[in-house]
Amino acid sequence: MSSPILLVPLALIAFFSARATWNIYLKDRDSVVELQTSQERLAKLEGRQAELSVATAKLSSESGIEGEIRDRYQMARQGEKEVVIVENPSSNQATLIVKKGFFQKIIDFFMKR
Repeated sequence: MSSPILLVPLALIAFFSARATWNIYLKDRDSVVELQTSQERLAKLEGRQAELSVATAKLSSESGIEGEIRDRYQMARQGEKEVVIVENPSSNQATLIVKKGFFQKIIDFFMKR
């Protein structure tokens, strides 16, 4: 059992078996990562398909087509008028409150008179 004639071939067989096992392990690990990325990509594509199905269903009706034309081309039917709502500019302005110190109040009191 301890002769070199028997140990060398057994060592070679063990080396090549360990190497093949390691390569299979690496391939398995890579395939798990690829499976996860493929599943994520599939989930994104299914979500996109659902969005497109909703958009297609919307465009299958007359009101959906009209709404899309109005949104994309800013068109209106003949006789329709545009309404512009303008906000009150004074309500949007922020008021600035300056806190004055004791000495600044005294200086302002004497300077105003």
